[in-house]
Amino acid sequence: MTVNAIPDPTVGWPYGKPAWSGDIQSSSGGTATVETTTPGFKTVTAECGNTVSIIICVLEVNLYIWNGGSDLGNGQDIGTQGTQVEDAEEETVGAYLLVNWDDDDADGVMNTDGSWSTHPMPDLEETSVANEDNLAKIQATVQPLLDIGTVEFELSGVDAGKVKLWTQSSKGTQITMNSNKKTWNLAVPTEKADLQTFMTNGYWIEGVVPGTTERGIAFTLRYKDSNGSEICKDDTKATVVMINLANAVYRDNMIWSQAARGHSAIVWKFDGPLTRENLSDDQKFKIIEMQGPTKDLSLATITKNQKYPAYGCFSNLSISNEQRLRVIQTARALANRSITYTAVNAVLPANWGGTLNAITGLRCDGLVEVCYEINGVQVWGMERDAENHTVHYPINAQDDNWTYNATFGTWTEKSNNMPDNLEEHNDFDNAGWTDTLMPATQCGNVTPVEADTCLRKQDLCQPKGSKGGN
Repeated sequence: MTVNAIPDPTVGWPYGKPAWSGDIQSSSGGTATVETTTPGFKTVTAECGNTVSIIICVLEVNLYIWNGGSDLGNGQDIGTQGTQVEDAEEETVGAYLLVNWDDDDADGVMNTDGSWSTHPMPDLEETSVANEDNLAKIQATVQPLLDIGTVEFELSGVDAGKVKLWTQSSKGTQITMNSNKKTWNLAVPTEKADLQTFMTNGYWIEGVVPGTTERGIAFTLRYKDSNGSEICKDDTKATVVMINLANAVYRDNMIWSQAARGHSAIVWKFDGPLTRENLSDDQKFKIIEMQGPTKDLSLATITKNQKYPAYGCFSNLSISNEQRLRVIQTARALANRSITYTAVNAVLPANWGGTLNAITGLRCDGLVEVCYEINGVQVWGMERDAENHTVHYPINAQDDNWTYNATFGTWTEKSNNMPDNLEEHNDFDNAGWTDTLMPATQCGNVTPVEADTCLRKQDLCQPKGSKGGN
């Protein structure tokens, strides 16, 4: 008799597949179909001209994957690990994980004046991170686990190079792979033991570069017999998402006479949990803006208010991960203080000395300008000389060589105890305002005249999720 399965000659029994269905054929020519849906060794008896019995081993391999943790920040909160992806959605939806650019172990220490005793270090740059909460778990099972054949774990897809695998949720030891594969020979006790560790503890996936597409990463687990023939496999997929927190978002101003000048805010938090649906829900993102300021409003107040059209989501595209962390921390520090809103000047006092704790008032565009430029990221600047087009960006620069006449827009070579760059940023025109700092000119929704902006559109989430109004 024969069985419609792949035999392994070293042990003498055939190996079927999960939910195995095979034909048993007797020497007299009769056949019977045998089905089994559970893994393990089976004694199968069937009538096919005469009564026949055979021992088969049905093998089953499974991969289980979890979404990543969603908390991104400077270690102010300890987030929870993500939820497991349902088996039915492992390939059609897959897991979502974040580029791990935050600072969960709170390396950065910011002083009250806005300087840093130690700069934050993005977790991407470390091999062990206390309180790490962004990695996604993946775990394997092989039933039954034999002493023959091989098990192969493969990482593939267009975004395969955009993740790292670690032994622990806090990173630990990086998993090494050969041509994106890791193979265990079950006949070798040390390799079998290593596979059992993977089955018990799982691996942890770290997003290191934004994906280019949804489900751009595939994980495959295979069992192969001693001849190298694949008996069974399981697949799951994942998407690596970059959430560009610290980006500035803009819309029309709610004061009807000032609508075109715009309104701005900084996106500082994703509430999670991390799912495909939540990534696209602007209610799940929090902003800091100048209404006191506040940090409790959702991004939807910028992007989903039909009365006030959104301009989009912007950043200086040269901003580093460390600078993102510093911008968020700076914005949070300002939001935790009693700072008044100023409608005319971008920053108060008018002779501000450039330190964070000396600020008494901010306009919404002043909030963006200060948080970015105090951390070395250029945003908006004015041209003092239209002939050579030199632009002066940092609002916190303290050079005082000139006196600015806001009425005529002219300069006199004379110091006046007010930093020149701050005078430019605090210029306010009631009429021809396109040469002044306003939210609309800050982001470039209205092209600045005799000024420039370094901000460019950048989706809040890449490649999947909220675009922040873009």
